[in-house]
Amino acid sequence: MFPILNASQTDPSGAQLEAVRELVTGISNVGLDETEPDPNSDRTSTTVRVERGKVPMNEYTRNDDLLYGLFWPDFILKKGLRSRGPLDVTARRHLLLQFDKRFSSNHQLLFLLANQTQRHAHNLGVYAYVRNHPVAFEAFAKQVAEDDFMKRLEDAIQNPNAKEVIQLLKEMQPWLIGSSKNVLFSTVARNQDITKLINYTRNFGMPSLFGTFSPDDYQNPQFIRLTLRTFRPDAFPAVDEGALINALQSGADSFQTTPFDETVAVGDIKLKNPDLQRRLAENPVLAAEMFNRLLTSVWKILLGVEPIHQGGIGSKKTVACECRARGLFGHMRAAFGATEEQARLSLHHHFLGWTDLTPEKVSAYFPHLMDEVAECLDSMYRAELPAEVHIAQILRQAIRHPGKRCVHYESPMPSDDLFYAYAARTAMHCQFHCHSATCRYDFEQLALI
Repeated sequence: MFPILNASQTDPSGAQLEAVRELVTGISNVGLDETEPDPNSDRTSTTVRVERGKVPMNEYTRNDDLLYGLFWPDFILKKGLRSRGPLDVTARRHLLLQFDKRFSSNHQLLFLLANQTQRHAHNLGVYAYVRNHPVAFEAFAKQVAEDDFMKRLEDAIQNPNAKEVIQLLKEMQPWLIGSSKNVLFSTVARNQDITKLINYTRNFGMPSLFGTFSPDDYQNPQFIRLTLRTFRPDAFPAVDEGALINALQSGADSFQTTPFDETVAVGDIKLKNPDLQRRLAENPVLAAEMFNRLLTSVWKILLGVEPIHQGGIGSKKTVACECRARGLFGHMRAAFGATEEQARLSLHHHFLGWTDLTPEKVSAYFPHLMDEVAECLDSMYRAELPAEVHIAQILRQAIRHPGKRCVHYESPMPSDDLFYAYAARTAMHCQFHCHSATCRYDFEQLALI
């Protein structure tokens, strides 16, 4: 329940309240409650009451009614969904990328859609496993129906290291793995990637290249423009002639948008790092969309491979290596990538590539080239920073002065006088930490790596 204040000065005739009344009376489980007027104020309060239904809703047959009822302020006309069942990938993408951001900024809707996706994938996995293993399911159902089964589970929770727990886990594990391997972001699905990676190595040999893609998300001009509401296709933020990029490069604290005419609203965009990080946290859908666009461009243009989940080569039929698109590293025979989260929940991507120029061929036919590459890498990469850089960092931490990190549009060349200063500053803020008891590798392992 939430109140609507009705000011007699701004709405003397009560037309606004009457419009709201007519709107909510057509929605199920929604009503208006009027309270007694406050004698010390010229405002009267009206509360919109949304009652929780008592009848369970079937998400497979009435998912549209569920969304219309739960998020009626977003579906104000109670229509727009093209299916009565669960939303597929295309429908979710169309919904979350609306120009007014009403759906992408509704975190409850995001959690509901993500929860539905995982639960329905798990249900489908259970259905497939039960259908393919009817005898095993009968034994499993008989075991669960035993009188002491719940007691065994409670004892397992109290004593997780007991031998009985190990035996119970062996009995339950096939069902847990068989029904969860296709559930997004589940532990079983993540562990399957290791098996796939091992099979890639057995089939194609050692990979030719390894890369990491970690874009600067909250200082990306295109991401900032996506978070703003679009009023016209020929006006900001749909069109930008470089003013926003110049403001970011100059270190401005804010950016004032300039309208093309009186129909476009003027806004003051704050460009300080805390404000941009807050904008990123408030728009997780747009941050993921921006990351996906950049990642797709890297795979298609840089590597010459279209991802399988987007209908690329390899999803329907096998194409000869020489007939595929040529990327920066030649023809890609196979590729494997994984997206992970950083500590601040931003996304980054690791990928392995198998090209037609394998490491075995390079080392066999070009032995001197390998020595030159090793010497070049040793001259480019260092495992330590100068002492003055450490001292400057300690002083900044002592006086609580925030450090500055290079952003994506700052790309100094090695010939630049400030190149090593940029590199040292980036390494200090992004790749430097103190060894402690929580480190996974000791110094001997790091030396081997």
